[in-house]
Amino acid sequence: MNTAKPRGVRLSRAGRRGSWVRLKGTVGRFPVRTCRRWGLMLALTAAASALAQELPAKVQALLFKKILLYDRSVSGKPKLLVAYADEAAQAGELVSALQEAGFDAAAVKVAVLSGSVAGATGVYVFPHAASAAVKAQLASGKLLGLSGSAPLAERGDVAVALSVKDGKPEIVVNLTVLHDEGHALSSELLNLARVVK
Repeated sequence: MNTAKPRGVRLSRAGRRGSWVRLKGTVGRFPVRTCRRWGLMLALTAAASALAQELPAKVQALLFKKILLYDRSVSGKPKLLVAYADEAAQAGELVSALQEAGFDAAAVKVAVLSGSVAGATGVYVFPHAASAAVKAQLASGKLLGLSGSAPLAERGDVAVALSVKDGKPEIVVNLTVLHDEGHALSSELLNLARVVK
């Protein structure tokens, strides 16, 4: 069993009171139980802030409806596919929200996406569904890539993504990918978005 302890941490035993931890650079010592509670609280806080970075499905649907109004290559009622890998419940919720917002929408497992893109305007890509093959399919089919995860647009997997910044929705547009997918957004929208290249 490995009994190595991290540098800067000294464990000691104080009689019946249990184990204590002395952290390098601090004054005093802390009970191990208290340190564990702090660690758990920090982990829960980090998880809560990560979840807060995603917009609810209804908000995403309404924002994508507005965004597509600024896409000169889209006419008529847009058809969106929701590509998922293991996010079936989230995909179903998003499809319902998109349909309520006026889209023709359907959820598609990423493995069968290639056979489902006929007549589609765009594809919403969940993070676990993103891949080089999906990116190539979006470009070759001239399908607008959308996501609720900003890192997908930042690294070039999709053209448009949504995120939260300072408690407000933020639109992230990757101009290179937007051009590759054969779409063009008006300058009015681009002025409101965070543009990456």
